Amino acid sequence: SRAPGGLAVMGGAARAGLASARLLAELGLKVRIVDLNEPAGAVAAECATQGWEFLSGPHTAEQFAGASIIVPSPGVPLPKIEAHLSPAQRGLIVGEMELAHSRLQGEPILAVTGTSGKTTTVSVAAAMLEAAGKRVFLGGNIGTPLSEYVLERMRGAPRADVLVLEVSSFQLQTCRAFRPKVAVLLNISENHLDHHKDMAEYEDAKFRLFVCQDKDDIAILPAELRDLAENYGLPATVEYF
Repeated sequence: SRAPGGLAVMGGAARAGLASARLLAELGLKVRIVDLNEPAGAVAAECATQGWEFLSGPHTAEQFAGASIIVPSPGVPLPKIEAHLSPAQRGLIVGEMELAHSRLQGEPILAVTGTSGKTTTVSVAAAMLEAAGKRVFLGGNIGTPLSEYVLERMRGAPRADVLVLEVSSFQLQTCRAFRPKVAVLLNISENHLDHHKDMAEYEDAKFRLFVCQDKDDIAILPAELRDLAENYGLPATVEYF
């Protein structure tokens, strides 16, 4: 449904942020983009054409004032944004992946995360599905944000048979209802500890991939993560490799 009059605050003018801005503008919200740098080139032109507000410089509470929804850049640690928000505003944070997922129309998702190998795995999976005659959308953390697919669907583009998504720990941190039909965790090793406060938070983020699945869905993990996976009590049908 449309939500006229609300204010969407986008954390950054990278591709995912702009994709979210276009989607939310299509849904009737006003758009404000906050970024460390002044807009330039195509970004500046789009903001001017669309009438989007653009605030540059370090984050402040004023930048988020009046927001109905806050879509942070996946590369910015959440505490850096939450430090400028009231407790009530923290509940308004929705990641780009979660936002787009809420607008899907039942398309099945094959989602892949892991410390390494994500891009190769989703690329091969998409190629296999296409070879089997499926219409495939390949995106997420690789190439095209999911919001771009959703916006194109709203404008009449054909529906994909399968969405193949690469998903990062940054994206998963802001997911609450994201539900893949098939979820794959390739591996976990120490990484991104400049973004996550410790290894436990990093692991928690990765395992968010499985939280909203049920017994009719499939979770695929390496055998060496069996003990860790059992600690999380995965609700899906679990397969180990």
